[in-house]
Amino acid sequence: MDDRVRGGSSQSHLTISGSGHEACFNGTLDTTTLGGAGFASQVTFDGPIFDLSEYDGLELIVGQQLGKMGSGEKYVLLVKDTLEGDRGDGRDKSGVSWEYVFHAEKGQAIKAKWCDFRPTYRGREIDIPDGGLKTGEIKRIGFMMRSFFDAQS
Repeated sequence: MDDRVRGGSSQSHLTISGSGHEACFNGTLDTTTLGGAGFASQVTFDGPIFDLSEYDGLELIVGQQLGKMGSGEKYVLLVKDTLEGDRGDGRDKSGVSWEYVFHAEKGQAIKAKWCDFRPTYRGREIDIPDGGLKTGEIKRIGFMMRSFFDAQS
């Protein structure tokens, strides 16, 4: 899911290794089309609901054999415990994402604890009056590079 769902021109790809234990995320984050905004992401769709309530969070290992990634860029791990449904035109309605922002360095183990995920709506942090992330009801998991409002491309 890239910013093309909002009229942007970023694009990304995720290539899974033969073992299924590694993936390569690549693409282009274009901030010019949407006036400084933009995102390129890969997310799970139409999969099972994950009960991750017995875990402290998610872990991501940044590989050693990388191109640009791993040079300190900001990335986002995201999860959703609620899906808003289809807008009627094949695209999802906007909704709350729980995000963990990190700087990627080659060979680094990213340990994202649930308590460090922040609720956001269209890239901006928001308050959630009804409590925190429902880790027993994770409906989507994703990985994203976003512009952080023209801070990177």
